Amino acid sequence: MPNAVAMNSMQFNLARVIGPAIGGVVFAAFGAALCFGLNGLSFVFVILALLAIKMPPVLGGARQTTVLEEMKEGFAFVRSRPSLQLLTFLSFAGTFLGMPLFTMLPVVAKKMFGLGPQGLSLLQADYGVGSVVGALFVMSTSYSAKKGRLALMLQLAFACTLVSFGMSRHLISSLIIAFIAGACIVGVISMYSSLVQLTTNDAMRGRVMSIYMLAFRGGMPLGNLLAGFVAQRWSIQTALAVNGCVLAVVALVFIVRGTDLDRSLQPA
Repeated sequence: MPNAVAMNSMQFNLARVIGPAIGGVVFAAFGAALCFGLNGLSFVFVILALLAIKMPPVLGGARQTTVLEEMKEGFAFVRSRPSLQLLTFLSFAGTFLGMPLFTMLPVVAKKMFGLGPQGLSLLQADYGVGSVVGALFVMSTSYSAKKGRLALMLQLAFACTLVSFGMSRHLISSLIIAFIAGACIVGVISMYSSLVQLTTNDAMRGRVMSIYMLAFRGGMPLGNLLAGFVAQRWSIQTALAVNGCVLAVVALVFIVRGTDLDRSLQPA
């Protein structure tokens, strides 16, 4: 399971490397219109790939219930398991406080370093390469007995990169920090996702992952909204530094308390 999640993260972040690299060249040579046109065309291949997937039938017969009842069962299942609640919260905190780093890269590239589209592509590709390295690291630790503690340590390291990136005034330093940040955040996300799935049985996994993804994905726009407000009122550096400090406190609280995220690895 951890290897599968890490491979999914790796291919997702490989696209972050290849896409911006191609996009920067196309933008510089032909402009934004062709960038959007090629991006739209690429989804044709995604649709064809999805159509080609053949799922095996579910054995044993599915119980006939309404969507609302299944949602209630999913939330009740998560409420009854503190470990799932904690993993969902930590994932939300990671995206709410951490994802503004990637979202604000265009502003950082333009205002802090005076870079154009190609410079932005360099920053995004650098972050993406770090993410791929992070996914490979997760794959190498798939049999680790303390995935939860390792994830918390990576979340603390990611928080430090947020503060460091906000304080950096040199492009080379920012590239190094962005690389490390990409590796850390993918490691955190992959491990939390693996732990959620490993602590959930087959019957409830889809509903539990839906709740988890609601928190994970929901943290992104909400965090970007708040960070954008802080950046506009004060500065980007302040927004990233504050987010990094808060995320560091969250991670440190659970590390100091000795919270064991691996205690429920047997599906219920």
